[in-house]
Amino acid sequence: MVRFNVFAIIIFSIICCSERSNSYDDAMKRCLENVTTSEFELEDGRKGTAYNNFDINCIKGAQLPNFKTKSLSGNGYDTEDLLGKINIINFWFKACKPCVAKIPGLNIIADRYRNEGINFLSLSIDDENTLKEFVMRNEFQFTHLLNGEEIVKEKFKHKSGYPTTIITNGNLEIVEILTGGKSDSTAVIEIITKLDPIIKNLIEKIDYH
Repeated sequence: MVRFNVFAIIIFSIICCSERSNSYDDAMKRCLENVTTSEFELEDGRKGTAYNNFDINCIKGAQLPNFKTKSLSGNGYDTEDLLGKINIINFWFKACKPCVAKIPGLNIIADRYRNEGINFLSLSIDDENTLKEFVMRNEFQFTHLLNGEEIVKEKFKHKSGYPTTIITNGNLEIVEILTGGKSDSTAVIEIITKLDPIIKNLIEKIDYH
């Protein structure tokens, strides 16, 4: 009887730990172990914090964090709306040269897979007016979500650089993260080359209804 109870406790502990390990917050806590910080200045003059020795890939396998907001066009969005679909979520801002340089490549990807039911979502840390002005003057075929800075920094607790693109499967599990990039014309082919095979692989695995 004692042996059974010990065995049951071990199994229960394994199950609980597995569930916790899939939490975004728990994954981020593990990511920040042994990480040091330093201050720097962003291209637009804002202050930033560098997280030295931080590897964003450690959040792979975690569930997408919960967030709720509206799109630039006024439609409501929250995490549950993303279930059952592949999600491409791009963190960026206007003054980030690599962010802007890869937008034409992201447009090509969004157009290529426009009939696949994929969510292409933009989270800019710029304010709403800056975002509106940018998308009025520049083609960017993603759905632009508001309150981007709050969501990126508080919900995603983003510690890496920009641009960052997070890819999830239909279960909202983070399967890939792409960070950084070039700031010249080669940025277009770079993002297409990286993102296209990831999406193709996910399409093969997910059952759309």
